[in-house]
Amino acid sequence: MLSKSSSPFIVLTRPFPKLLLGTVTLTVIASLMEGATLALAIPLLQRLVTGSVENGTSESASYIQNILAFFDRFEPKHQLPAIASCLLMMTAVKGTFRFLADFSLRTLMIKVGLHLRTVCVGRFLKLGLSYYSKTQGGNLLSYVNEQTQRCEQLTLHVGSLFSEVLTILSFLLLLVSISWQLTLIALILVTLTALSLKSIVTTVKSQGRIVSSSIDQFSSAVFELIGGIRVVKTCTAEYQESSKIQTILQKRYQAERIASAGHAAVHPISDMCGMSVIMLLIFLGTGVLATEMVLPLLLTFLLVLVRIFPRINRLNRVRTTVANFGESLQVIQNFLDETEIPDIKNGGQDFKGVHHQIHYKSVDFSYSDDSQLVLKNVNLVIPKGKVTAFVGESGSGKSTLADLLLRLYDPQKGQITIDGQDLRRYRLESLRRYIAVVSQETFLFNDSVLENIRYGNPQLTESEVISAARKACADEFIRQLPQGYNTCLGDRGVRLSGGQRQRLAIARAIVRDPEILILDEATSALDSSSEKLVQQALETVSKNRTVIVIAHRLSTIRQADQIIVMKQGEILEQGTHEELMLKAGYYHRLNLDQSMSLAM
Repeated sequence: MLSKSSSPFIVLTRPFPKLLLGTVTLTVIASLMEGATLALAIPLLQRLVTGSVENGTSESASYIQNILAFFDRFEPKHQLPAIASCLLMMTAVKGTFRFLADFSLRTLMIKVGLHLRTVCVGRFLKLGLSYYSKTQGGNLLSYVNEQTQRCEQLTLHVGSLFSEVLTILSFLLLLVSISWQLTLIALILVTLTALSLKSIVTTVKSQGRIVSSSIDQFSSAVFELIGGIRVVKTCTAEYQESSKIQTILQKRYQAERIASAGHAAVHPISDMCGMSVIMLLIFLGTGVLATEMVLPLLLTFLLVLVRIFPRINRLNRVRTTVANFGESLQVIQNFLDETEIPDIKNGGQDFKGVHHQIHYKSVDFSYSDDSQLVLKNVNLVIPKGKVTAFVGESGSGKSTLADLLLRLYDPQKGQITIDGQDLRRYRLESLRRYIAVVSQETFLFNDSVLENIRYGNPQLTESEVISAARKACADEFIRQLPQGYNTCLGDRGVRLSGGQRQRLAIARAIVRDPEILILDEATSALDSSSEKLVQQALETVSKNRTVIVIAHRLSTIRQADQIIVMKQGEILEQGTHEELMLKAGYYHRLNLDQSMSLAM
C-alpha cells in the first residue's frame, strides 16, 4: 500500500529509505560543489585581468577572500597552473558525485516502478470477482503499464527538481558572497519570471488529468478490442472500433499538444527574462561594485548568472512535467484507496474438509446492491460423497450457487455452512484448496502442457502429472504434440480442441486431489466423441468425492444422487431422476423438450 503524503516524491520513495537518503546526500554534495567549483572563477579571472591574484580590500564574503589568499601564496608565475589544477580536480570530484547522484536517482526510479507494479498486481489478486465484474480490464492494465511508467518519470523529474533547486541555491550563495545588492535585484526579477509562468504550470497540470484519463480509456478500448476481435471481424465492425479509439487518441493528442505548448513556452520566456536581468545587472554593476577588483568580480557575477539561468529554465520545465505526471500517481492512489477494504473478507480458521454435509440456509444473492436477486431464499443440503446436480434454464442461478461455495462472492442474506460452520470463518486459501472446478470454458495459460496441469501445485513431479493425464484420458493426445508435455499451448490453449482442453482441465483437477468437485457444464460444448472421452475422465475423477454438477444436457446427470431444479433463482423441484419424472413437473417437461430437439 502506498503511504499518503502531500509530496509525490515522498509517496513514491518512502519504501526505500536508505536509497532515498543516499540519493539526497549525493545530490546535496554534487549541487554544493557546483557553486564551489564556480567560485574558482574569481581568482582565475583576476589572474587573467590583472596578471596576479591578490587578497585586496574586497568587501565580498570572507570565504572569497580566503580563496584569493590561498592562491596569493603562490608566485605569480605559478598561480595560473595552481588555479587550473584545482579547477580540474574540483570538476573531476564534482563529476564523480554527480554521476553517483544521477545513478542513485535512476535506481530509485526503477525501484519505484517495480514497487508500484508489485503493489498493483498484489491488489489485483486480492480483489473479489465482484470488482472485476464492474471494472474494465484495460483500466487495471493501465495501472501497471503507462500510469506506472509516468510515475517512474515523475520520480526522476522530482529528483531532478530537487537537484536543480540545490544547485541554484549554491549559485545564489556565491552571488550573495560577491554582491548581496545585485543578488537581491536578480532574485526579484527571477521571482517575477516564475510568477509569469504559474498559469502555464496550472494549464499543464489540468491537461495532465485529461491525459491520465485518456490512458485508462485507451487501455480499456484496446483490451476490449483484442478480447472481442472475433466478434469485431464477424460483424465487420473494424471501422466502428477504429473510430472509437481514434476519438480517444484525439482527445489525448489535444491535451498533450496544449501541455507541449506550455513546455515549449517556458524556454523562450525564461531566456528573454534572463537576458533582461543580465543587461540590467551589467548596467547597475559598475555603480554597485566600486573596488579595485570590480571587473573580475563583475565578470564572475555575470558568469554565475549565465550558468544559473539555464538551470532556472530547466527548473521551470521540470515543474510543468511534474504537474503533468503527478496525475498518474493520483490515479493509482485512488485505485488503491478504493480497493483497500476487500469485498471478500478472509477468515481465520483452517478448513479441514467435509465430514457430513454442505448446507445453504435461506440464501439470497445479487451481484450488486441495486440489482435484482439472482438467488432467492435457497435452502439446500448437499451430502458428503454424493453427486448433486443443478439443472434449469440459463440465468436460473446454478453457477452462482457454486461460486458462493468457492466464496468468489458472499450472499447478502443467509449463510452457507459446512458441518455447521459458516464458510466465512475459514481462510479462503484453505477452503479453495479442497475444491476443484472443471468448467465449460477452460482457461489454459500460454505455457507448457506440464505447467498447465500442475498449475497451483508447482511441487508436483513430472511422473505425477503424467499419471493424472492418463486418468483424464489426455496422455495419448499430449504425447502426439510436437514437444509432448513440454509443448507450449499458446494464448488460452488455442492450439487444442475443446475436448482436449477439457481433459487437461480434468487432469488439473485430479492433481489437486479435491474433496469437492464442481463440474460446471463441463461437456455442454463438446461433440459426441469428445463428450464420451471427457465423461469417462469425469467418472474417474468423481469417485469418492462430493460432486456438484451443473448440467445442460440432462442425459448426463440421470445417475445423480439428487437433482436440484432451478428457475429464476429459486429451487422448483428436488429429487432423483426417477422421482422427478414421476412428478411430471418442470423437470419432466425439460426432459421431453430435449428429447424432441435431439430427435429433430
